[in-house]
Amino acid sequence: MQTLETISSTEPPQFRLLHSLLPASIVVNTFANFFTLLISVGAYGPARRFWHSFEIFVSLAWLSFLVALTLSCVAQAILSYQRHHIVDAFDRGPDGYRKWRDGGTGSKSIAEKVAVAFVVKVPIALLVMLATLIGLMFCSLCVVAHCLAVGWIGFMWTLSMVVLAVAADVLSGHA
Repeated sequence: MQTLETISSTEPPQFRLLHSLLPASIVVNTFANFFTLLISVGAYGPARRFWHSFEIFVSLAWLSFLVALTLSCVAQAILSYQRHHIVDAFDRGPDGYRKWRDGGTGSKSIAEKVAVAFVVKVPIALLVMLATLIGLMFCSLCVVAHCLAVGWIGFMWTLSMVVLAVAADVLSGHA
């Protein structure tokens, strides 16, 4: 697993965020996937309320964690093979992908263009965070079936984190 010490302080902040977020996301979402599968087979016992909704919420939580895990793994693989192109595109500023694609030395292969567009143009860090938070929201709704107060507090807390993540991305100019 990568560590923060391997990140150069001269690399763009968006790249440093991805570099540190993706390994942690892979670990968290792998654990969350196994955890939601354990719940879905009945380790918690029967829910006291919302039994049919409980099954749907567990399934949606598992799917959200799976999406986050998939995005993290794909982005991590792209970062491994196209790191220098991605850093170069981030270094070129807010319109970095277009400047990278149109400028620079040599022609870019379709694989390089797709890889850099996936990481630079798509707000991949935000998508990974949102998929993880949505999975946690569905897990909180599963807790509602067992304990109303704790479940709703967890749901509202996670919802506020979703709003903060989107607001931070919008305010930073990446959206």
